[in-house]
Amino acid sequence: MFKLTTLVNGLLFAAGVPCLAFGVYRMLTEEPISAAATLGAGLVLMLASTIDRFESLKGLGIEAKTRQLDDKIDQADKLLAHIQGLAELTSGALVRLNAGMGRLGAPSVRDSHALTNSIRSALAGVGTERVEIHRILRPWATTQAFDLAGRLLHPLHQHLLDVRHQLGRDADRIEREHGHDSAEFLAAHQNRLDMDQFYLRFNNTHEWALEDFVPRLKAMMDDAPFVSDEVRTPLLKSVESWRPELEYLIAHKEFRSPERWYDELKEIR
Repeated sequence: MFKLTTLVNGLLFAAGVPCLAFGVYRMLTEEPISAAATLGAGLVLMLASTIDRFESLKGLGIEAKTRQLDDKIDQADKLLAHIQGLAELTSGALVRLNAGMGRLGAPSVRDSHALTNSIRSALAGVGTERVEIHRILRPWATTQAFDLAGRLLHPLHQHLLDVRHQLGRDADRIEREHGHDSAEFLAAHQNRLDMDQFYLRFNNTHEWALEDFVPRLKAMMDDAPFVSDEVRTPLLKSVESWRPELEYLIAHKEFRSPERWYDELKEIR
């Protein structure tokens, strides 16, 4: 690409050549004063046209200091790009490893959060875009949402476990009293099947996408069969109270209220 410095250097060189030639001519015609001035001007112009190639230049009452920055900047940019790529690769692997650990021996929520903050700062320091940082931290955020979902669903899970056992006992009793083909037993058996079908949803929370946790948690509370309003209402309120925290986590891959998360999830690790 044509550079302005190239044009300037060319003009300075073009001006310096005739000055030097005219200075030599003056010397030959025995005009030393005029020759010295002309030669000096030509020399200064010639040096000025190549000054960017010198680390240091002194002489003729001129001191100039310059460096070839373009190549160094290009090299630094390439090096930074490699460092950034390496930082993103290693950070992503570290986050996935940390998020995928089994609960035994896994770091606490507080320590895990501190690690992600260090990674966030390091990536920002090497110029990684926010969207890329969020992509790298997504596994960590998903793990926190999954753990919170487990905590919020635990009371419902325990309640439905009791209901499930009661439905099984009722079906067995009705079968003994009314027979396997009775309408009463078929209805009781269907209730048990409906409960078993819903119960499978507890096993699929690990498949939820991060953005789906809020609506899916609410749907679990709303859709749970054989649950009275007395039991369902506080469960829904609990999900609703955590909605701002989950939405913030989804948007920023960060805790809105860290201490609340630490307290809620401290027994999981």
